[in-house]
Amino acid sequence: MKREEFELLCHAVKSGDAKFVENMKWRYTGKVVACKTDEVKVEAFGHRFGWPVEFCREKKGNDFPLGPPSDK
Repeated sequence: MKREEFELLCHAVKSGDAKFVENMKWRYTGKVVACKTDEVKVEAFGHRFGWPVEFCREKKGNDFPLGPPSDK
């Protein structure tokens, strides 16, 4: 994620907007709950994680699971 995109995302989250990001390394999606210097704090699977900004991209809409598809 580019710095400008990151700053806009963090500003939106601080304003109360619900934002989601995908971790492109692990293919998981989480809800952004906070931002740090080079990290996005997300909530996924009932836990909080810190994901490096360079591995993330913003997800639009809510037509995706909070993780990879299941083979079950």
